[in-house]
Amino acid sequence: VTPVRNNPWIFRTGLQAKLPFKDKPLPGTVAPKAAKLSKMADLFDLEGNLGLNIGEITRVDLSPAVSHTFKEKLSVGAGPIFQYYDDKKLDVNSATFGGRFFTRFKPKEHFPFFQVEAETLNGKEVSPLLKNAQNSERQWYSALMAGGGVNFPLGLKSSFNISALRNLTYQGPNPVRNSPWVIRAGLQL
Repeated sequence: VTPVRNNPWIFRTGLQAKLPFKDKPLPGTVAPKAAKLSKMADLFDLEGNLGLNIGEITRVDLSPAVSHTFKEKLSVGAGPIFQYYDDKKLDVNSATFGGRFFTRFKPKEHFPFFQVEAETLNGKEVSPLLKNAQNSERQWYSALMAGGGVNFPLGLKSSFNISALRNLTYQGPNPVRNSPWVIRAGLQL
């Protein structure tokens, strides 16, 4: 407590500092109770990506995931993927759907992480030349990806993740991926 400019009290605290009235509220007040999640709920994270581009070319990317942490360094997760593409100029559109399963290793908190991911997507060719053709059927495309990323904390439990994954089974452009690299940015809650 430090007196400053006619103000006799200033409380200084940090993220983990204990307030002087935390356990003993001032007369006539009630000490706030911190919301606590169960230990089991602390092990699960909701994360994912949301992409939206509206205009002449419309793109929507929804890929939420739920992950479970083991021993603070290793987590596994899974989630669905939905992508929509519509090009008004070329008069083509397509919807891609599927899922992913990943394992993430984080050596230390707030350090880069390493990730391995298996992904399966169902899509079809959206070329304007094949638009009216009957032979452009939907197909499943699988990928095994590896890479890493970093997360930036936004609070006690949430963070902003950026990752770069390389498709190890990439054999050239296909309707669901036109590059061996997948760059993602998303939130983890």
